[in-house]
Amino acid sequence: MKRFILHKVHDCDSLYGGWDWSIRPVEDGNMVSSTPWEVEVPDDFSLEETVSGEMMFFREGHDLAYSLSIGRSSEGGNPYLISADEMVKLTVIREIGWKEWMEMNRA
Repeated sequence: MKRFILHKVHDCDSLYGGWDWSIRPVEDGNMVSSTPWEVEVPDDFSLEETVSGEMMFFREGHDLAYSLSIGRSSEGGNPYLISADEMVKLTVIREIGWKEWMEMNRA
């Protein structure tokens, strides 16, 4: 299994808010924030940039991209990779503290 850092997103909006997962950190200053988590992804997946510049997961031997989604919109919702014909549940390893996250992303 490969390990990636994904971001659990929380939107506090009372009408459209909830939980989700993201490849990139999300901070919009308007009741939306994210927390980095270490997640295991099957070895035959890779994270690649699409022609439109968006980062998405691709499975070896498949032409379609997999969307990152949440199993249920709640704090405990697991991340899934979803394609037109398949859903792959990812394993959450641990939450990454912001200090560790900043050290990992120092240039």
